[in-house]
Amino acid sequence: MYGALANALRERGIDAVRVQEMGTSGDEDSDQLALAVRLERTFVTFNRGDYTELHCEYMETNRHHYGILTCPQVPIGEMLRRLLKTLDAYDDLRDGIFYIR
Repeated sequence: MYGALANALRERGIDAVRVQEMGTSGDEDSDQLALAVRLERTFVTFNRGDYTELHCEYMETNRHHYGILTCPQVPIGEMLRRLLKTLDAYDDLRDGIFYIR
């Protein structure tokens, strides 16, 4: 996630943390999602393919996560608008994968 996007989310009261801030930016996708699960966080990514596979693996093995939001790389303001719209539309993101368009 872009730093400016994380800051914009935080300015709106959303507890956003970047993997870069956590020191895990080079970790495997599976480890990134596992950390998000341990921290009870929704994961936002540009990586639709790999995280769709991880989501399916979790569902097939009866594991749970706190939501995966995949977003295309668009300008930050547009990405913010799309993320906020999605967050407003759903009360519970758990075990869901959302393809933000």
